[in-house]
Amino acid sequence: MRRSFGLVLVTLALLPSGARAQSFYGVHGGYAKAVANSADFASNGTSVELRWRRFNRSRTAFEIVAGYTQLGLEGAIQDRIKQYKERIEVKNMVAQLQGGPGNGFLTAEYGIFESFHAGMNLHFTLSKGSRLTPYFNFGAAAYNWKVPFRLRFSRVPFFGEQHAYDPIADISLYSGLQPDEDLDFTNHHTSGGLNASLGTTFRLQRHLTMDAEIRTHLLFTDGRGNRELGVDDQDYLDHISFLLLQGGLHYRF
Repeated sequence: MRRSFGLVLVTLALLPSGARAQSFYGVHGGYAKAVANSADFASNGTSVELRWRRFNRSRTAFEIVAGYTQLGLEGAIQDRIKQYKERIEVKNMVAQLQGGPGNGFLTAEYGIFESFHAGMNLHFTLSKGSRLTPYFNFGAAAYNWKVPFRLRFSRVPFFGEQHAYDPIADISLYSGLQPDEDLDFTNHHTSGGLNASLGTTFRLQRHLTMDAEIRTHLLFTDGRGNRELGVDDQDYLDHISFLLLQGGLHYRF
């Protein structure tokens, strides 16, 4: 289904232009916010897009779009950091009760959610000839996205468990220190996705227009943790979605 949708967009883009065809070059930018399940791990951020919009008919056009979005990381990621810190604190306490040093610690390394996308939209205006013109559009894109998240375990007391991040058993004896260990939850993939928007265009002058819109993006992703180490709980990465509140200018050369 997604492949067929993409073929429709490409076919429409290659249709011959009519005599009244117009090309607009524009830039959009604004506020980005994670929505739905993505709000469990990401917060607000910013977005910017470059667009080439081609009108072949009075009320329809297609766009080629390239953009970048960034969001903060919190929620589920901060909860995961807290979970492992508490686990180390328990091991430190038990080790100290048994005469061990009990000074293990966790270092969390994380940045921001970043997504680069490139795709094509179909654009429909809802009125003709007025200075203020409502519109909607929808399209498909490829998204190259990354969630950097790594945990480093250092000087963690050893009680016979396999990994430094494993929970301590109910009855355990302190046996030294675990080797320093990393647990890498970083995800960096390219995924397909869809987007749609509602907005309005205001004609400033003959060759210059201004847009204001609300747009939503849905990325077809899945939550894959570090399966070979038995930590595969990143459901918050299933179907990443974010909302954009944008403004922009378009100029016809």
